[in-house]
Amino acid sequence: MRGRLPLAMVFVVFLLAIAGYGKGQGVDEQMLVNLLPSIDDIPVPDWFDIIDDEKEDYSSGYMDFEGQTYAIFSGEKETKGKVNLTTHTWHYEYEQCFDISIGIYVTNKTWYSSKYGRDVFTTESDLLFYKEYYTTGNGSKKYGYSVYEMDDEHIIVYRNAEEAIYTWEDVYGVDYEAYYFSKIRGYGVLIKFKGLLYTSFDFLNWSREYEISPETFIADDDTCLKFLKNYFDEYANEVFEKLDDMLKEYVPSEVTILYEYDFDYSNGQMLTVGWSDHTPDPFPLYNLSVEVMGSVYYPQTDITGRIDMDELFNTSYILFDGETYKIKLAITTTDSKYEERTKTNELLPREAVIECYVEIDDIGRIDKVTIKKAHNCWIDTGNGLEILYTKNGFKEVDATDGFKIKVRGLIAWEKLIKYSIYKFLEESNFYSSVSSAGKFDLAMINSIPIYYSRGLNPGYDPTLNIINMSDAPGNIYTYDSAHFDTIFHEYAHAIKEHPYHFVDEDVDSYLGGGHGSTCDESNIYFAFEEGHSEFFASLMVDYVKEKKLIEDVFLADTDYYTSSCHYGKEGDKVEGAVAGLLLNGLYLDYTKYEYSNPQAKAYGIFAKACELCHKYLKHYPYSIHDVLPFIVAVEPNCEDSLEYWDIVKNYNCGITQHISMNPDKNGLYGYPVLVAVEPSWRTSIEINVNGTKYTVEEPDYGAFKVDDGMACIIFIEKNTEITADFSQGGGVYIILLNLQGKSMEEILAMKYGWTKDAIIEFEKDGIKVKQGEVVVKSNAGVTYKAGDKIKIIPHSEFILEYFNNTANIYVLEGLIETANEFIKEEISKGYKAIISNESIDISKYESKELDELWNMFGDALQTLNIEKEEGNGGKQPGFEIIVIATAVLFVAAMKRRRKK
Repeated sequence: MRGRLPLAMVFVVFLLAIAGYGKGQGVDEQMLVNLLPSIDDIPVPDWFDIIDDEKEDYSSGYMDFEGQTYAIFSGEKETKGKVNLTTHTWHYEYEQCFDISIGIYVTNKTWYSSKYGRDVFTTESDLLFYKEYYTTGNGSKKYGYSVYEMDDEHIIVYRNAEEAIYTWEDVYGVDYEAYYFSKIRGYGVLIKFKGLLYTSFDFLNWSREYEISPETFIADDDTCLKFLKNYFDEYANEVFEKLDDMLKEYVPSEVTILYEYDFDYSNGQMLTVGWSDHTPDPFPLYNLSVEVMGSVYYPQTDITGRIDMDELFNTSYILFDGETYKIKLAITTTDSKYEERTKTNELLPREAVIECYVEIDDIGRIDKVTIKKAHNCWIDTGNGLEILYTKNGFKEVDATDGFKIKVRGLIAWEKLIKYSIYKFLEESNFYSSVSSAGKFDLAMINSIPIYYSRGLNPGYDPTLNIINMSDAPGNIYTYDSAHFDTIFHEYAHAIKEHPYHFVDEDVDSYLGGGHGSTCDESNIYFAFEEGHSEFFASLMVDYVKEKKLIEDVFLADTDYYTSSCHYGKEGDKVEGAVAGLLLNGLYLDYTKYEYSNPQAKAYGIFAKACELCHKYLKHYPYSIHDVLPFIVAVEPNCEDSLEYWDIVKNYNCGITQHISMNPDKNGLYGYPVLVAVEPSWRTSIEINVNGTKYTVEEPDYGAFKVDDGMACIIFIEKNTEITADFSQGGGVYIILLNLQGKSMEEILAMKYGWTKDAIIEFEKDGIKVKQGEVVVKSNAGVTYKAGDKIKIIPHSEFILEYFNNTANIYVLEGLIETANEFIKEEISKGYKAIISNESIDISKYESKELDELWNMFGDALQTLNIEKEEGNGGKQPGFEIIVIATAVLFVAAMKRRRKK
């Protein structure tokens, strides 16, 4: 291989070329020309004959649009000859050719590629394009080309010369392209190789014997490629090495300004343009100004947001001892719809201000640039974009080699928040857990606009489906802002409005409007509505911090509601206590230690519990009492955190009962029981379950039937005893459900006994009525007991009274089997029986008695959809329409209030 121009000499030429060349003015094309080889430097393959023709050419220039300085060498080495037969003057002719082009392309221009999620040099884009153009996989072919070698910074592709040159000649060799890329001191350097290396023949007959064999002049593809690769590698590496040395003496001095104007939900990436570039509506009006020494001037960037540092920092305004420049960036719009919603014409929440101390040398050139402060923006001096503001003050950075500034528009901020909420819900399995979750998908979240500078208090308006913020955008999307919590809080109200929508809209009468602190007592509905929003908001703040969706510096400390003012009250009526219970119990004391994504997991448990509540109570939770037992049912291991930990006890929000972790599948063990109050004015009944007391009460807004807000779920185990204290109420209804939330067709309505409380016990093999009056509708065949010695196997509807060891049974529909210690009898519809431990007395009851039964037990019978008509054989209503209705009748239509 022949020698090339010594690169040490090239370096000398390079230094001469830059003598007197000011900093920050780009790479001169002559510098690159001096790095190119001459025709004499191009090596000759050892299978080539003596070269008898050489050509070379050079070109160079600057491509303004791509910001590339380039220099190109093209050359050709050729040999020709004639070889006779060994026995005759017949001959073949051969031609060997090495046709090559080498281009060096250098730029410091980049553009943001959403595909790669980073800035890409314009020179680098060629390499990235051809990687994809030529390959669809490792070593696969595209358009006849094969990949010889490919890595992050270079690629060689080729095809056999016979495929590339279409003549009647025999042709052997390769047609090739090669790309080498390297990032060198703020520049992207690309070296392109193109050309042909081949041997062709005329008049060749391979069956004849020649004085010189044709194989002497040819090489196979692998040999050709190895020859080329060795040359390319050596040449490219030396150029990269020398450019690195040269550019040590050269200071990149460009500033790039980027504008994040929108957010792409599909890939979770910001949409970014250069300063001065156009964007979709609202149309931006850019304002870049620089203040120094009391003067203001307005430098211009190109469409990619680039500007020479010499132009940005105009040193003619200052003396030689340096000065502080203030770069100010603002973007406005004339879009009236945007202005109406935001109460401003600013597309950035706040003007960005970057304070730079600029030092100059003794002839007025920029010698050093130090960024002292950077407000409301991101800065990149070579280590990636960062916020220079910290809660302890500003961080100074050396920006002498150039830097980037990135600002974020209000629309991009809003969409980032909405995307964060969606991702949080997605990771919590909200969309697979909650049946109505589709009502709050990304499209719905995105469709809820945020309005600014509206009134004294922020709030979600369900009537208009909008969020109102009392502050201006500049006071919200700023450092150490508590308003991110507020926005998350209001979107949580929207969740309650859409997927967790109330069945009984009268609950709204107790919600919304201006309210006091999180320590105030209100009512159980309001406290739960607000407590959920505070729970959700606190989880979201921690979530966006840990996922690095929003930097810590923007977020105020998370509120976990641990102030003593939340303790020692009726915690189920204190929003801070409700939020504190869920945050400290479910999240901080449980999922924070058990799961890798604790915020999403905590809300996922809560969402599943809400859905179970919906299945069992036929509505989403109205109070903390509705949801607590279901949380433990979803995640039994969290019971201690929600009930026995000291801090959650102080909140005084209620207790939990749960499904046994190892239920006995052969008995009534681990099944949920719904306990509901018969409506009457201000009904409040105490339910004693194996010593644990519950208060089940009618909601404050009143009701006309057993319905939303006056029921609780208890997960029974074997030998669970339920005692109802009817000192104020009119009755209790109990429904035994399976673990999927459907009734098991054993439904009881316990009626008040004037002498004693009614008591029912769930045994392993059945249900025992120990005293009191019950109405039963059952087709499941579960055994009932009246006391210890009377057994009843129903496939019917009946009324049972049991006092003083005697049972009275009235069969309204179907047939029951009953027995005591001595007798077994069947009792059919229309008959009654008096059963003691020794006897069973059966007789038919008259219509008058039936009327008396309906007068006494009518509410219970109607609740169970038992028909009064005797013997009509009519169809009984389905069990899906029992006890817990889907709406309260006769309620006044009331306009929803804002939830704040």
